Amino acid sequence: MIVDLSRVESCDPAGLAVLIGMQRRAKERGIVVRLVAPSPAVAKILRSTGLERCLTVCSDLPSALARGRDEPARAAAAPQLLAG
Repeated sequence: MIVDLSRVESCDPAGLAVLIGMQRRAKERGIVVRLVAPSPAVAKILRSTGLERCLTVCSDLPSALARGRDEPARAAAAPQLLAG
């Protein structure tokens, strides 16, 4: 599943929770989620929360499509990352 974030200007804790929940449910079903082209602000949030290590983030659509379809789904991030 590819999620285009190129027009998402910001992301609050609720938005991060949606991404984490989506990743968890997709992994349970054997689906790989790739986040594509996050805006600089969203990329910064993903880095500062550590979510870029547990979500697959691609700079653009061609790089997301170039990854193997059989890439294993990663573990979902722990909800504690959103606390605070």
